[in-house]
Amino acid sequence: MIFLEKPKNFEKAIHVVGCFLECDGKILLLLRDSKKDGGDRWGTPGGKVEIDDVDFESALIREVFEETGVKIERRDLVNICVYYVIHPNNKKFIYTKYSIVLPNKPDVILREEEHKEFTWATPEESLKMSLIMHEDFIVKHTYGIK
Repeated sequence: MIFLEKPKNFEKAIHVVGCFLECDGKILLLLRDSKKDGGDRWGTPGGKVEIDDVDFESALIREVFEETGVKIERRDLVNICVYYVIHPNNKKFIYTKYSIVLPNKPDVILREEEHKEFTWATPEESLKMSLIMHEDFIVKHTYGIK
């Protein structure tokens, strides 16, 4: 389940950040490796906030570069929303989602142990894809899709 407000008795285990990298009306989606959680499903770049990360934006900049080879700037990030997630196995985490508009499609270099391929899709097209858990809700919420 995913919530826009913190549920009562919600104690997070981890904090996750993710980002819509947008260009020409399309978002970058990565296909997760089969061996990873959410394997063989599409999602946006992002990952866990690590102890060494100064803040959420630093974690996001690091994760985007590690997963895609794309360098993004803090000043260009827009914080979209904070989501509270409870998975069926009762794993709980806070997910902070950002977006950034890129002037040109960058060269994407995938981290092979994490992702198998990438694509650019409109938000509407992404909803027809096999997305990671709750990504459809976040796409609809972010882009005002019913």
